Amino acid sequence: MEPPVTVFCVGNMQDGLRLDHFLKDRIPALSRRRVQQAIVRRVVLLRAAEVAGRAAESAGPRVGSHQSALVAASTGLPTCTFPPDQLPGWLREARPDPRRPPRPATAVRTGDRVVIWPEHPIEPEESWDVPVLHSDAHVVAVDKPAGLVVHSTRRRLRNTLVAILRRRGEGTGDGERSGAEDGLVLAHRIDRETSGVVLLARDPLTARRLSDAFAAGEVRKTYRAIVRGVPHSSRGAIDRPIGRDLASGIFVKRAVVEGGAPALTEYEVERTAGGFALLRLRPRTGRRHQIRVHLEAIGHPIVGDKLYGGDPRWYVRALERGESEAMRRALLASRQFLHAAALDVAHPATGAPLRVEAPLPADMAAFLREHTR
Repeated sequence: MEPPVTVFCVGNMQDGLRLDHFLKDRIPALSRRRVQQAIVRRVVLLRAAEVAGRAAESAGPRVGSHQSALVAASTGLPTCTFPPDQLPGWLREARPDPRRPPRPATAVRTGDRVVIWPEHPIEPEESWDVPVLHSDAHVVAVDKPAGLVVHSTRRRLRNTLVAILRRRGEGTGDGERSGAEDGLVLAHRIDRETSGVVLLARDPLTARRLSDAFAAGEVRKTYRAIVRGVPHSSRGAIDRPIGRDLASGIFVKRAVVEGGAPALTEYEVERTAGGFALLRLRPRTGRRHQIRVHLEAIGHPIVGDKLYGGDPRWYVRALERGESEAMRRALLASRQFLHAAALDVAHPATGAPLRVEAPLPADMAAFLREHTR
């Protein structure tokens, strides 16, 4: 199976970013050097007008169905991946030219598409249990296990949530608008180490509607997390601005900073277990790493979090060399104990309320039992 082609959409929030900074922001695990190498060898920058022109010139039902996905979203969503044998016409022609690669300093603009063609590493197929929580002709919701990335990365092409669901045939819906030839489109993302609900669209129109709903704050998300210590109040709200952690050498790290973007997280204590607490959290804004940053800021970091509340160098070491036993002992877990427990949204086709829930995963439940004795 050939690895997929990835297309990142540039939205209003990314308008004016340098191409290399845009890619580093979207693929934080890549080093700056790898980003530069990718731009030279594997990246194509399609301007918005060029994308619209290519789509208009393309013929056939498959390409036409992609056309609605070419409308710019305010947040830069969706991120799409296409198997090589299912490329729309506008994308088939967008091949990298090593003689004339885009410049890393080139500014990306709203509506642009950044296309990343794959390398061809040898990647053995892994076995993942991904339960389906909801499925209809327009959307599919799954319970993503911790450790599984949602979309392709430099090291992960076959073993991603989207690729696994496609191999299982989940891209085939139940009605005429299944969009089976288009594959699945992520409506949102959660971190590799976070488990729980992930929602995907089966067709471009549904993807656009869901993207708009997330951007407008119309999706209610509920998380559960095990934290160190027990908050003094059984319920409360953390209202602190979040921005880049300029004191850290880790590009993706965020912090509570003066002048940062407004961020609000509500929490309540579900139960305690020794010196730990299980919290139910509802982020009212959607900042990167918001829950993790806020919990560290109030002195109750998430158990197992390598980046917030521990030694951030663990995060770098885990990326470069994998986890060590000493790291797991210090963090008390092999992953951050954060779980996307529920998602409430108006169904993108019918408008009816849709609620999807994922049960507490076994590793978090076992940790609570162990520390309740």
